[in-house]
Amino acid sequence: RSGGEFDDGAAYDPERDRWRTLPPPPIAARTGHTGVWTGTELLVWGGHVFGREFADGAAFDPQRDRWRRLPASSAEARFGHTAVWTGSEMLVWGGATETRALADGAAYDPAADSWRPIAPAPVVGRSGHTAVWTGGHLTVWGGCCDEASTELFDGAAYDPAADAWTPLPPGPLAPRQLHTAVWTGDQMIVWGGRSGLEEYPPDAASYAPGTATWTRLRRGALVPRAGHSAVWTGQEMIVWG
Repeated sequence: RSGGEFDDGAAYDPERDRWRTLPPPPIAARTGHTGVWTGTELLVWGGHVFGREFADGAAFDPQRDRWRRLPASSAEARFGHTAVWTGSEMLVWGGATETRALADGAAYDPAADSWRPIAPAPVVGRSGHTAVWTGGHLTVWGGCCDEASTELFDGAAYDPAADAWTPLPPGPLAPRQLHTAVWTGDQMIVWGGRSGLEEYPPDAASYAPGTATWTRLRRGALVPRAGHSAVWTGQEMIVWG
């Protein structure tokens, strides 16, 4: 099959340089979903196909090579959202339907196999944003779009222990979506993205929650871009594509 949404996957073993096909999942094919690793399972949730959003998900256990369906969520069906793993919960936030952007979310606890709603965020709904887990907070930033259909340059941090949000202070970055953000252990680095149809801001910045301050970063050698990927190695942020 060369087009459309897919419901298959594979696992790669670097030591053996070998792939294996995953068994069929208990949920429909989709795109725009999220996946997080808990330490024992891959949790997949949300997404859409043309004209239909999903509010369901499934968990894959690679040791047992089998899927299980997640219970019904308190969150509305959506795509383009973000999800992070806290060590005990998967936090889902934001995203969109075919008609509007969303500013709510939910938390899933695999040990209890249950969902809980999370407090409303003090920012407008959005997709195309980023989210990182800092060790104590879910921190979201940027995305699209406000009522004027323009990109955003604000964010907020969610504390699951208190079920409360704190707005981030204003930063030095231009509004954007489809950027990347990584957590270094003490700061969030934001790079790339798109602002408007053909504008790609070349700037980058880091945010330190400990001091609630932003720092503008030196521009790199890469051509500005959106829709790329980025990871933190423990020493460097690696950007590709």
